[in-house]
Amino acid sequence: MEIRKKIKNSKRGLTFSLSENSIKIGTHYRYVVDKVRHQILIIPDENGQLIVSRKKTKYSEKPLFDIRSKDVREMVATADYLEVVAEESQIVVFALKKANTAKSKICSIEEIFGTAIGKIVIPYAKASGSESEFYQYSLDDWLSTMSVSDDDRPSIIRDVKKIYDVVSLFSGAGLFDKAWLDTGRFRFVYANDFNEEVKDTYTYNIGDHMVCKDIRKVKGNELPFADVFLASPCCQAFSNANRRNLNTIESEEKRLLVEEIVRLTNEVRDKPKVVVVENVPRMLTKENGLYISKLLEGLPEYEAEVKIICDYKVGGYTMRERCIVILSRIGKITLPDIEVLPAKTVKDALKQVDSTWYNYNDYTIPKQETVKKMKYVPQGGNWKDIPKDIFSYGPHTHSDIMRRLSYDEIAPTITNVRKNNIMPPEGDRCLSVAESTALMGLKKDFRLIGRLGAKQQMIANGVTQAIGKFVANTVLKQLDRMLIPAT
Repeated sequence: MEIRKKIKNSKRGLTFSLSENSIKIGTHYRYVVDKVRHQILIIPDENGQLIVSRKKTKYSEKPLFDIRSKDVREMVATADYLEVVAEESQIVVFALKKANTAKSKICSIEEIFGTAIGKIVIPYAKASGSESEFYQYSLDDWLSTMSVSDDDRPSIIRDVKKIYDVVSLFSGAGLFDKAWLDTGRFRFVYANDFNEEVKDTYTYNIGDHMVCKDIRKVKGNELPFADVFLASPCCQAFSNANRRNLNTIESEEKRLLVEEIVRLTNEVRDKPKVVVVENVPRMLTKENGLYISKLLEGLPEYEAEVKIICDYKVGGYTMRERCIVILSRIGKITLPDIEVLPAKTVKDALKQVDSTWYNYNDYTIPKQETVKKMKYVPQGGNWKDIPKDIFSYGPHTHSDIMRRLSYDEIAPTITNVRKNNIMPPEGDRCLSVAESTALMGLKKDFRLIGRLGAKQQMIANGVTQAIGKFVANTVLKQLDRMLIPAT
């Protein structure tokens, strides 16, 4: 039975209730913003990240939908009013009257697309209304339901955008995942990290799908289907910044965790199309390339691209380098050689930061003896600028120790700012968490949650947004190339 109701638009997003018999409270669902047809589709899905909540009335409780994401707010803002049509298989919200002013021709059909290349999955409710079955139609079949003319068909096919599902392993605070998420083309369905302290930050910024568990205890049948696996295995066991502990048994065990990426890729029922692994450059050469070999030899059916990417060369603010391994079974994916000019500087990043940023006041207050040393360090300087009679450092001290950033230079790799006493260009203190997130390419709405020391380490372990988006967009081009053949 179809239910129709008109509702007012709101700058806050989309909020409405239905009759208590229309859909069960607690049902999981997902939504799709269709910019071509100016409507929002709400689809029941047991794997969906949103849940139907409840609206209490005097005599009963009604199912309540509350969606406040940016894309929904933008769609609602174009309408004079909204019309909700609840059908058996889905709920459609029409943005009426002003819908024809929308300029975008991108049709983001998101979850309507299925896992099979060139197929679309349409959810269709059983007669009981308690479950959904999924039927697959070809792209041509789907277009035929839209009354598309032959002349318009090629341009619409070019504008169709699939949303790809991603499983994230060794997720940390989600900096790498955030870069992929912000492309608008990837949906994260599972994340794993052993560290409980990162979960709140990940959930706030990425989504509520993280499982905190030793990856060695995760089984392939626990993972949902994904087009892409992302993996950021522990970098401390490879990094020169941790040189004192590189040869311990604990570090070796951490390095061997790359084997878990191979194991889980081979254990899942439907292997991902692409596996992306990122780490510090020394992962390439440690023990004569042993760990890279484990990846390549463990997944022989995947074509490999292995490359060192520098943050500022792909549009970031820092000198941070990452080793990127892309394993693909849909054709080799090559990371292009580029260098963005002019290079961005510390000033370009820090001028964005003000008191409206999350974590603006989160910084370590140094001891007086540390402040005394900081005063000797000019912009671009480090521990070498501190007189030996004030403090004597060893000749092999890392260059990041007591490092003061320079406004006019590219920033160094942002390591743990408290442990290394990395300072802003002005002020005798460590970088704030907000300043660090800006240098990593994150925006003011990215929030780190937890102890101050944990927040600082989350950033030190993370991937810059420029590197993440560069890799994500390169992979995306190949995924889209496989989805719709060139015409």
